Amino acid sequence: MVERETAPYLSLYSVDRAYRACRKRKRRTVRACLYEQRLLDHLVDTQDALKNAYWQPQPPVVFTVTKPKAREVYAACYEDRVVHHWLIPQLEAVIDQDFIHDAASNRKDRGTHFAVNRAQTFMRRIQGKGFVLQLDVASFFNSIHHDTLLERLSLKLQKAVKRKGMPLEQARQCYRMASRVIRQPCAAQAIRIGDARSFACVPEHKRLENAPPGTGLPIGNLTSQFFANLYLDVLDQFVKHDLKCSYYVRYVDDFLLMHKERSCLEDWHERIIFFLEEKLRLRLRPGSAPKALSSGVDFLGYIIRPDYRLVRRRVKGNLFEKLRDYEKKLLIPRGRGVQLELKPELRKSLRSVLVSYWGHFSHADAHGLKQAVFEKFPWLKNLFLDAFDLKPRWMPPTPLTMHSQWHWFKAMYPGCILIMQCGGSWLLNKPFLNAKPYAGPSPVKAWELPMKRGERLWKALDSAGLPWLVCTEEGFLKKGIRKRVLRRIVYLTLSLPPGGG
Repeated sequence: MVERETAPYLSLYSVDRAYRACRKRKRRTVRACLYEQRLLDHLVDTQDALKNAYWQPQPPVVFTVTKPKAREVYAACYEDRVVHHWLIPQLEAVIDQDFIHDAASNRKDRGTHFAVNRAQTFMRRIQGKGFVLQLDVASFFNSIHHDTLLERLSLKLQKAVKRKGMPLEQARQCYRMASRVIRQPCAAQAIRIGDARSFACVPEHKRLENAPPGTGLPIGNLTSQFFANLYLDVLDQFVKHDLKCSYYVRYVDDFLLMHKERSCLEDWHERIIFFLEEKLRLRLRPGSAPKALSSGVDFLGYIIRPDYRLVRRRVKGNLFEKLRDYEKKLLIPRGRGVQLELKPELRKSLRSVLVSYWGHFSHADAHGLKQAVFEKFPWLKNLFLDAFDLKPRWMPPTPLTMHSQWHWFKAMYPGCILIMQCGGSWLLNKPFLNAKPYAGPSPVKAWELPMKRGERLWKALDSAGLPWLVCTEEGFLKKGIRKRVLRRIVYLTLSLPPGGG
């Protein structure tokens, strides 16, 4: 069959589009690079497997993570991930519209911040003294019943065919591929990577291998996230249309119900327990009971109250733990002071971590928290201009010339001896160790030493008890100007000298 006779959903273009979605933010990984080496062959093989219905998922790899809790994460092979990105958009196109507005997680414009915003909106709408019931499903992903899920999927696809949202043959193909994904014995096939002892830290009930036959989806796959929403859609419909709960929001298996009357929430609680056991073979985590809205809700990393929200204590603790790890890697005792060694990979990852947490903080009343982080870890002040927008101090924002870079570092670290690389020489802002006046083309007042005398210079500065910093060349700017960045700074204390930015 020639390409133009192929149904659009089975075309090479549709498989290529799935591949491009799959590679987003992961193009530099080893698996992605290996896939790209034989890109056309892989795409054609995948298209052929889908057209002729002989595609089967390959064994995944499984590893463990410890934050926020110890759990297993399954990663499908790259070829299978492309198929997942081919399958899920087709299902979303005809099924997502049936989900309720307030079901979040892995939906367009329906992330954690959407769910948090909706929860706070509902709290504000309940005038006077209201109550909230927070529930979550015990061992949710390991408890998803395959036959029940496939029955739900079949009903949704039949509905899509009837309303002409999807051709019958496409619906059959999607169901066939989804069935193979859902029924794959991941736990039995998975290849373990990482320390074997880490798997022992995962609780027994959290291990997919201990799920009853015919149940369980692997955490980590794109498909599992969509199927989780599909599986709990029946609960969403029950809460909204049978219980008539106006204030309900769900994020994966964690959901909130709000009402003015405690007794109403207590009745709903009992009915939800019965419904989940009867219809979905699920159990709620015990210990939940309605509580006053005025006491706040601990939901998705925030403590939410009607008029404000705070960052959850555990989120702050996780950030502090990561910064302590960076502190161990970046700060090295040196004589009477400390040396901050700013390697490029650590510099990049540190800023990424802070930007991620700052993004989380931006959705809460966390102005003081950002300042508190910089006070608790004062070495951050040596790397960023302030605690709010995280503009780097280690390089000029618009370094157009060597002259502008030189004056940037002098202004940022005024109490230090500045040592900046210029080709095969070090430039100093003060004469030291018989350095000669700089006579190069850039109009900077500096003294010059050969780079080979660097170690002698470091020791001499340490002996003199002077703070100093080294800026090295790293790549090029426009017009061939070399870019300089802070690489090392040595202080007798961790705080900046007076007037430092």
